[in-house]
Amino acid sequence: MRQVDGVVSVNDVLTGEGTLALVSMRYIREESGCVDTPNVIIYPGYHHNFSERELFLTAQRRNRFAYCAQAVVEHLHWLNGKVPTDDVYVLGQSTWDLDMAMHLSRLRLWEALPPPPTRDIIINDGWRHG
Repeated sequence: MRQVDGVVSVNDVLTGEGTLALVSMRYIREESGCVDTPNVIIYPGYHHNFSERELFLTAQRRNRFAYCAQAVVEHLHWLNGKVPTDDVYVLGQSTWDLDMAMHLSRLRLWEALPPPPTRDIIINDGWRHG
C-alpha cells in the first residue's frame, strides 16, 4: 500500500462494511475523525458501539473513505460463533442503547457537511476509490 489519505475499512468477514480500518494521521490532523472534536480518530462519547460507524460515515461524507474487500482481517466475534461470550462482550452490549442514542443524536453533524470535493484515495498499486 502506497498511500491512505483518509479511512480504509477492511473486510472483517462479519458486517459487510467492516469494523476495522486503516486511518491516515494526516486525515486526522487535517479534518479529525469526527466533525465536532478536533484531532481524534473516534468520538470519545461512545462507550463501545457505533464509534467506527461514525468514523466511516464522516469520512464517506468527506469523500475520504474506501472499503477494501481484498484486505481480510476476520473479526472473531460471539455474533458469528467464532468466540464465546465473555465479560467484555457483556459490558459492550450493556451500553448498546446508550451508544445508539448517542449515534442517532449525532447523525445531523456529518449529514450537514457540504458536498465533498472529488479526490482519490489510492490503495495498493493503482486501485482507487473516490
